[in-house]
Amino acid sequence: MAQEVVAIAASSKCMDCGAFHPQWASVTYGIVICLECSGVHRGLGVHISFVRSVSMDKWSEDQIKRMRVGGNAKATEFFKSHPDYRDGMSIQEKYNSEFARWYKDKLTADCDGRGWTRPPPSASKPSPAPTSSIQNRQAPPQSSYQMPSKAQNEDFFSRRGQENESRPLGLPPSQGGRYTGFGSPAPAAPPPSVADQLLADPMATLSKGWSFFAANASTAVGVISTTVKKGAEVAAAGAGSLGHQLSESVIKPTTAALADPNLTSTVARGLSSLQQQVTEGGSRGLSYVSSLVSSTT
Repeated sequence: MAQEVVAIAASSKCMDCGAFHPQWASVTYGIVICLECSGVHRGLGVHISFVRSVSMDKWSEDQIKRMRVGGNAKATEFFKSHPDYRDGMSIQEKYNSEFARWYKDKLTADCDGRGWTRPPPSASKPSPAPTSSIQNRQAPPQSSYQMPSKAQNEDFFSRRGQENESRPLGLPPSQGGRYTGFGSPAPAAPPPSVADQLLADPMATLSKGWSFFAANASTAVGVISTTVKKGAEVAAAGAGSLGHQLSESVIKPTTAALADPNLTSTVARGLSSLQQQVTEGGSRGLSYVSSLVSSTT
């Protein structure tokens, strides 16, 4: 049975664009269309145009009968008989029109074997839209409101500011406290603690610590350098004083003693005295050791 539809398509052109060998059909109107126009028909929705493939889809007996009773020529003749039809209409305009709906109803009646009567021409024309009540409304009278002057604005905000100054501090505005938008600055937030700063930005904290250490180290080095310099000056001064004392108390007396002509006899007497003292000390020590040995035996 589908071969009958294929034969209808083979002997026709596209209903909408006139292309040869159309392979698609709109069962709603019993017409054949090309591939490109079939895509537009699908966009209209199946309630307006139900599209089928001539060779790839399965066809029912009712669908084939609709194609047999209809046809491109009958549809074109009916469309052109309507006063709203014009050449060059788009597919959307054509199949959303009143004459397309009329033809769909007529084709259904012909397939069912019942008659169909064309509605009167007046029914095809849309009734005029009711006049909007908005259009009948009169324009509202212009308001006599005038914009306040600069002086009035300044007086208004001045009074508001004075009222705000009388409100207590430390309370939210919802509890009668002072607003912060009338010139009074917002309360300063407490400074973050050291722990908070370290957690918030550890790298910045380490950088500050290193800068503090470097500054203190530089200061310490400066202090040590100054102290060493002063110590060197003091040592130099002390060395000069010590040299003067050595010169006065040792070097000069020794030089004078060496120049004494009686130095040799004085030295000889001193050595003889020293020898005598050493001999006596040795004798006493030997006697003491001998007595210790005798007492132990």
